[in-house]
Amino acid sequence: MSAGERVFGLDLLRAVAIMVVVYGHGMHFVSPDLPIELLTLPILDGVTLFFVLSGFLIGRILLKTINHEQFNGRMLLQFWIRRWFRTLPNYYLVLTLIILTALITGDRTPPMPENMLPYYLFSQNLAWPHPEFFGEAWSLAIEEWFYLTIPIPLLIISKAKKLDLRRFMWLYIFAVIAGSTLLRIYLVSIHGFDNKHDWNYGLKMQVITRMDSLILGVLGAYVSLYHKDIWIKAGHPLIFWSGVALLLFDRGMRLHEDNMTYLNYLALSITSIATLMLLPRLSTWQAMPGPIGKAITFISVISYSMYLINQALIAETIMPYLMPRMMHLLWRLGDHVHLIQYTLFWVFTIAGSAMLYRYYEKPMTHLRERFSRGRHTPAQAFQRTS
Repeated sequence: MSAGERVFGLDLLRAVAIMVVVYGHGMHFVSPDLPIELLTLPILDGVTLFFVLSGFLIGRILLKTINHEQFNGRMLLQFWIRRWFRTLPNYYLVLTLIILTALITGDRTPPMPENMLPYYLFSQNLAWPHPEFFGEAWSLAIEEWFYLTIPIPLLIISKAKKLDLRRFMWLYIFAVIAGSTLLRIYLVSIHGFDNKHDWNYGLKMQVITRMDSLILGVLGAYVSLYHKDIWIKAGHPLIFWSGVALLLFDRGMRLHEDNMTYLNYLALSITSIATLMLLPRLSTWQAMPGPIGKAITFISVISYSMYLINQALIAETIMPYLMPRMMHLLWRLGDHVHLIQYTLFWVFTIAGSAMLYRYYEKPMTHLRERFSRGRHTPAQAFQRTS
């Protein structure tokens, strides 16, 4: 994808999402130097930002694909092939590296599960808590199951010639949103999550409870394609800044450790809706000149690699190995050694992600062109999402 094909506003949202994720994962390096209240203040729910944005981008591809008069199983297979070449090679490489490192060193925190097959099948958190090992993988499993399962009912319905596919899609979107929301309420009524740890693993980080975040992005894609006048009006600054205010409100509510009612019933829905409110305006922001714009686009481009390596590979593998061996160089820094560690964490994450993207992720993504050639492929639906 060339720079001219990118939408800067969406790159900005993606960059913000990955920056707050990496910031949160590296916070423990600097926590001895700064108050924890100050450190946690900027941490938005970056993963939900990713979910809604991904649902919007992939939703545009999917909707244009299924709306084609020749939509069939082959076109759906091409859609999957393009998604898999974009996401799976990077994921499997990083996962395998982390496993090999744990086996070689025999020293891994958090410990590696005895059975790693679920990680390769994205089934480690379908309807049960995600293991602490390779914590980033929980959201990737949700994304992959979204790619796999959401289009199948649409393919089936498309064969029924008497049904209006657009109307069914509208109902389908709201059914998924309602189903996910009601399922979370049901799980809360059963388990009564009374702390953030249980809420994270029992509600926030499971495949079956989070499909609504991605489908809300698909809702945005639906409106942007089939109700463009509404989408343009939704780009009003009042709606955009209301979305920002909701995200900040959510941040403030999550700062309270005992605010479980909000977390159990409202947090996941509010963050997703707030993110959706940002998209109409951001999707019209085509470019930002200058070095700041280039830096934001760069972070957006390498964001997937950053997400994969920043915690399990950098923070939990490389940094624990490297820091004890560098202490004889850093001891003169005294109380500032934690800031140096935090800086190195960011340097390793960005530099490693740039290399991973250039020499592996990008070449593997280009390979998909060999398997998705044809007159009508999902790739032609919305080039900016590639």
